[in-house]
Amino acid sequence: MGLLLAVVITAANVTDRDGAISIFDKIHDNFHLLKVISADQAYSGVEYTSNVQRTYQRL
Repeated sequence: MGLLLAVVITAANVTDRDGAISIFDKIHDNFHLLKVISADQAYSGVEYTSNVQRTYQRL
């Protein structure tokens, strides 16, 4: 459905990918049953993917 789960305001020098990692850290307790996370190609890379998989081990 695409409902907004969280908003995080970061400094201009923080990339979208790094900002997304901080969002996952903040929303995990309330949304620990997330099964699908959609993102475009800007949200790729080993560090990002590993962090999301670590936070949501069911993915």
